[in-house]
Amino acid sequence: MPITPAGLKAKREWLGLSAAQIGNVLGVSGRTIRHWEANKHPVPEWATDQILDLIQVTEALEATMAAGTGPILTYPTDQARPADMWLPAAWHRAAAARVAHQTGRDIDYQEDQP
Repeated sequence: MPITPAGLKAKREWLGLSAAQIGNVLGVSGRTIRHWEANKHPVPEWATDQILDLIQVTEALEATMAAGTGPILTYPTDQARPADMWLPAAWHRAAAARVAHQTGRDIDYQEDQP
């Protein structure tokens, strides 16, 4: 079942992504995302599936972060993230913030930036 417009916006914000960023991930424009969120057009089922997959990827990242010790490491900018990280640094920072909140650990930037 497709997610509601409000569900899409809440999930996008939870992921730490702008409409343009999640649009880029889904292969649509930020304007299309904004139209889905405003209920001008229904959220397609394929987009729902991809967003739910992205949430699973995010939850796996958070589990890995939570299992560590010391500060949770993240990236200050998209240019500083690893080349194989296909999601924006903002997504990574949002996950780090949730884990830091849950664990009481601090957040720091990766020292070895590409």
